[in-house]
Amino acid sequence: MKKYGMLMTPPLAQKAHDGDKTVTRRIIPLDIVNMFDEGTDPLMCENADGEPQRAADFARYRRGMIVAVKETHWRWGKWNQYEITKSGHQKQRFQPIYCDSVDHVQFESPGLNVPPNRQSEGYHKRSALYLPFDLARTHVKILDVGPERLQDITEADARAEGAEAWHSKHPQIEILNRPGGSYRNGFHALWDSINAKTFPWASNPWVWRYEFERVEI
Repeated sequence: MKKYGMLMTPPLAQKAHDGDKTVTRRIIPLDIVNMFDEGTDPLMCENADGEPQRAADFARYRRGMIVAVKETHWRWGKWNQYEITKSGHQKQRFQPIYCDSVDHVQFESPGLNVPPNRQSEGYHKRSALYLPFDLARTHVKILDVGPERLQDITEADARAEGAEAWHSKHPQIEILNRPGGSYRNGFHALWDSINAKTFPWASNPWVWRYEFERVEI
């Protein structure tokens, strides 16, 4: 059975781990957006046979699915040379040691245990892409999924996304510790900090809204 992971930045992964983030939004590919019957019911699509089908059936994550939160981590191991490229350069591969032990994965920098070079054994920083499902510290169960426009997010949902309450959507003029800010402003800034180059807030793209809860596996 295929195991799925969901990439998150370190701050958002921490909030999901703590239960302070219970919703996430992900871009819907254009080929799926083109199937939406936006004029009548955006929750429905037409499949390849021209028949109506629930839009959520095309989402990557489905209701009831268990998904690993994939985040930056430090893995115990070392880098080994394993081949010479056509240009004559050495190509290396990370070799994890104690591969099946969660005790040898850290989610904050372990400091002195980080080796000074790639060939030494120790905790090496690894991209979220390389965190195995079974070694993730956080797993979530998908409770609901559906399509919506990004800017349709509510204040309550922006807070559930893990956003902070801001008085402005612009980080450079935000004044900290002022009460009464908007979580939508904070989510606007958060979204653009991750997606501005490809799907900025202003483009109001279609997104999957995933609601989830943390579970133990």
